Amino acid sequence: MRDIIVSEAMGTLQLASILKENNISCKIVPFYQIGDLSDFDTFIKNAIKILDESKPKIVSFYTRCDVYHIDLMLARVIKDKWPDMYIVCGGPQSDITSVQTIEQISFIDYICCGVGEKTIYPFFLPFWLENQI
Repeated sequence: MRDIIVSEAMGTLQLASILKENNISCKIVPFYQIGDLSDFDTFIKNAIKILDESKPKIVSFYTRCDVYHIDLMLARVIKDKWPDMYIVCGGPQSDITSVQTIEQISFIDYICCGVGEKTIYPFFLPFWLENQI
């Protein structure tokens, strides 16, 4: 856990803490834990294996300009394999490109803009409640 804390964006850690404080489970999986991006095929296989083991209802990406293309490539693979899995993007790149992304990229289900600390719990709560019934 320590390597995640020193390597992960503070915003991501804050959002995960908010969910966990409200008994909504989540898991942060940084790209470096999935694999080396220079071997993209293996990276994708590892990501699929992680998702296959945990079977989340939602996969969320904290988007930045330097890895946005990777987020989108991985999101497309995820949506192709699991059409019912929701793909959510947030973060600075999503804020900047929200309209274009939602209009032009069909495999992205939601774009969360603005201050995530205020919207994360209300956004995730209906999905959590749906799984509790």
